[in-house]
This record gives sequence, C-alpha cells and structure tokens, in this order.
Amino acid sequence: MLILRVADQEFHTILAALRFYQGRGQGEPVNHTDAIQDIATSGREVVPLDAAGIDNLCERLNTGHEEETDG
Repeated sequence: MLILRVADQEFHTILAALRFYQGRGQGEPVNHTDAIQDIATSGREVVPLDAAGIDNLCERLNTGHEEETDG
C-alpha cells in the first residue's frame, strides 16, 4: 500500500488525469502505448486497472473511502 500526501491542486490534477486516461480508453491494454503500458503495469509487475477499476479508484478518491479493491 502506498500512502501519498498531496496538495489540493495535485489531487485534482491526479483525478483529472485518471478521468482523461479512462476517457481515452486506457482501461483497455490494447490502447496503451508501450510507455503507458510500462507505467500502468509497473514494468509488467502488476495487472493494469480496467475501466471499472479506474472508475472505482476515482470514486474512492472522490469520497475518501479507504476500502481496497482487488488488484
């Protein structure tokens, strides 16, 4: 688990970037560039979030809900 403290401006930029990523179909690995695939998988160490996982993460960030999901 990673705990990251960010300023409000940083938080909203992260949330906007996630929604942009989701809106561009990046929940589908076939849409990733090699660089994005490397980041999203931590060098192929983890499975990247799908569209539902991105949505769940955004909801958790928006609500401050700390329940972890599988993945």
